[in-house]
Amino acid sequence: MSNSTERAREILEIAETLVRRRGYNGFSHTEIASELGVSKLSIHYHFKTKEELGLALVDMYSNGFTHALTQIDDSQSG
Repeated sequence: MSNSTERAREILEIAETLVRRRGYNGFSHTEIASELGVSKLSIHYHFKTKEELGLALVDMYSNGFTHALTQIDDSQSG
């Protein structure tokens, strides 16, 4: 996994935690940057807007949910 991909994953993990604690409107790029110890511009490099970050979170949730359902289905048919 490249450093860029790893950083994006870290950003998503922190964003997910903040969304769970305070909701979508309860966090900012600035908080994520502070948590990672990087500049806000570093966050914007990966996710230009909060909306883009939010959509990436939705994709991450959706992919995880689909994967979990596939595993359940596979365990039932095997």
